[in-house]
Parts: sequence; C-alpha cells; structure tokens
Amino acid sequence: TVAQYQEKQQAIRVKAEAIFHRFEEVTARPAAVEKARKSLADVRRAVETWAEKLPHVTDEEKEGLLATVAVAENWLNEKVAAQAEISPFETPVFQSKEIAGHVKPVATAFEKLLKKPKPAPPVIEKVKPFVRRPSRRCGQ
Repeated sequence: TVAQYQEKQQAIRVKAEAIFHRFEEVTARPAAVEKARKSLADVRRAVETWAEKLPHVTDEEKEGLLATVAVAENWLNEKVAAQAEISPFETPVFQSKEIAGHVKPVATAFEKLLKKPKPAPPVIEKVKPFVRRPSRRCGQ
C-alpha cells in the first residue's frame, strides 16, 4: 500500500542522510581540526611577543588566555582521539561545527586583549619659570 511504501522510503531516507552526513564529516572534520590547531598555535606565538609589543597586558591576563587555549586544545585532542577509536560507520564523536564553538572563547579573549588600550601616560605639569619683569610704575 501507499502508507507502507512511504514508511520504507522514510526509513531509507533516514539511513541515507546519516551516511551522507558521516561522509561530509570525514572530509570536513580534518580540515576544521587543522584550522583550529593552527589558530591556537598562532595565539600562543602572539602571546609570546606581547612582552615587547603589548607591555600593558598583564601576566595574569596572558596566563588566563593561555589557560583558555589549553582547555580548547585538550578538548580537541580528546575528541580526535575518541574519533580515531571508532569505526567510520558509527555516529561521529563530534562534528566539525562543534570545533568553532570551542575555539571562539579563545578568539574572543585574544581580541579583547589585543584591543586593550594602553594606559595614558602620566600628566607632567609644565611649570613656567618665574621671570621677574621690571614693574612699571606710574609716572616713570
């Protein structure tokens, strides 16, 4: 009957979509992982140069950013290792879209510190030397 045909067609469609999604992830995930690792490495290298370029960024702020980088790297390494252990025919451990969500806090913190304004230089009041001028007396 028509109802049975539509049920079977729906069941096949669900399985086919899962297969196509896994195939897309097999190609997209390595590129996303590589991009994320490159971004995290770039942040680490940039922070190393901040002692000279951005001396107004404190060590605590740098350490906080590096801790955020470490959290993102650990998550990424754990997920990649877990993905390597499963079969390509199983549901992926993580999707390539999830990577951006874990790298975004690093990028946000990095941008915030890059945009941190330098402190205003201390205001030095210029004191004019007192020069005694001859007084003008009335009548002279």
